[in-house]
Amino acid sequence: MIYTHHAETRMRQRSFNSLDVELIVGFGKKFWKHGSQIAICNKKAVQKMVSTGISPKIAEPLRGAYVVFCDDIIVTVAYCSKRLMT
Repeated sequence: MIYTHHAETRMRQRSFNSLDVELIVGFGKKFWKHGSQIAICNKKAVQKMVSTGISPKIAEPLRGAYVVFCDDIIVTVAYCSKRLMT
């Protein structure tokens, strides 16, 4: 995956690493909004991660995080402050 400069900056500010982003995109609930795809790490995503052998210490802190991406380009990474899905 390719990270934009904005995404790299936000990852540093919000203490995300590339593994976190890969897990959110791989296991998160995905939907389209404003021409980009969003992957949200919700309770079910965390449960799927743990059931596939990923440590709860890694999976649980990602709950509530989301990644905005288009194709293989990561646009930004953040934690939800409000409901994203409409």
